[in-house]
Amino acid sequence: MQQENRIEQIEQIEQIEQTQVRLSPLANKHSMKRGPATSQIGALNAVETAMVLVVGVLAIGAAVAWGPKLFNGNTDGIEIQNVAHLLTATSSLRTQSGYGSSGTSLNAALIAADAVPSTMTISGTTITNAFGGAVTVSSTGTGFSISYAGVPKSNCIALATKVASSVNYTTKIGSGTAITGEVTNANAVAGCTGTANTITWTSSN
Repeated sequence: MQQENRIEQIEQIEQIEQTQVRLSPLANKHSMKRGPATSQIGALNAVETAMVLVVGVLAIGAAVAWGPKLFNGNTDGIEIQNVAHLLTATSSLRTQSGYGSSGTSLNAALIAADAVPSTMTISGTTITNAFGGAVTVSSTGTGFSISYAGVPKSNCIALATKVASSVNYTTKIGSGTAITGEVTNANAVAGCTGTANTITWTSSN
């Protein structure tokens, strides 16, 4: 009996070993099939990474190329609104006799009335625009003037042509002739020749 049991055990062991031998090629096949798939995943990851880098470089390039132009356009819009606001706010300071003696600064009155746009800088009675130039509001007696200094050439053209189109205002660029009403692009180009220009808007009432 013991010998028979041993024989059966040996036969069972041999069967297990034979089964393992038959299964091992299948295991090898499965492991071989995984290789190409893993390689493909790695290749896709590399391509995706390269695409992300390319898009990033293009975005940075666009920001560098268009950033200054967008900034200038935004600054023009803000300063045009600021001048328009000052024209309206200053007109509200008028009394029955006008705005005081000709040459009197109205900066302090505008600051006290909280009528200076929040995007402009105030220090004492000094008002500064986005270009770092002084903004001086003065009485002309029955009217007033707003002087805008330090305006770059590209911004000067935009401000000169877009702020005052009414016949109640004149626009003067630098030491040029004051223009009543609309300022054409040709007038602005001819006047805005400096790197830092001064534009003066004058109201007749």
